[in-house]
Amino acid sequence: ARYFDISTPDITLFPIGGVARLERMPEEPGQEFVIAVAGPLVNVAIAALIFALLGGSAGVEQMAGIEDPRMNFLARLAGVNVFLVLFNMIPAFPMDGGRILRAALASRLSWSRATQIAATIGQGLAFVFGFVGLFYNPLLIFIGIFVYLAAAAEAQNAQIREVATSVLVGDVMITEFARLERSATLDEAIEMLLATTQHDFPVTDSAGRLEGLVTRNDMIRALKEKGPAAPVAGAMRHD
Repeated sequence: ARYFDISTPDITLFPIGGVARLERMPEEPGQEFVIAVAGPLVNVAIAALIFALLGGSAGVEQMAGIEDPRMNFLARLAGVNVFLVLFNMIPAFPMDGGRILRAALASRLSWSRATQIAATIGQGLAFVFGFVGLFYNPLLIFIGIFVYLAAAAEAQNAQIREVATSVLVGDVMITEFARLERSATLDEAIEMLLATTQHDFPVTDSAGRLEGLVTRNDMIRALKEKGPAAPVAGAMRHD
């Protein structure tokens, strides 16, 4: 990620592994592919190194006996790394396989559409995990729930990102401000405060000339001290 100038503020550890939080999403599908595939490749390298140290004597049975303390420690460690590769390559968020799938789809589709497809596949696999967990290992039910929620969150983030990139600041900014005349009462000011999204109101004279500004906090303080019938002019600020 740092190669593409993307920092990783932190890594959240879950029972099924760690998830790195990127400062921003990669801009190109190829970048996400490289970042996502880097993790499994590290596990492949570790497993290959251990296998080489053992002189190729670590068989499948030894590596499969991860929980058996009688097995060779290095062989079990190699087995753990092989398992992590297989697990992380499952095409479902937040595993690396889900991001690799999205990167592959995004090379032909839009980012949002690719995310939706990858998330749907991930949620389908989540149901498979849950169903299998009912008959074999209950831990799979937890993994299924986790994968389903992660896929839903990723799809939602993609939708927000798509909307955010298509909306200009000018489309959502306030261009018309409600104003108060200096003769208005605090009661009228509170009504306007509740009826609009403004927290600050310009105060004008009868001719429309600006005289000051009254904020939400100013209104509340004056309302408590002077009552609702007091004029706004007594609560406004001039600086």
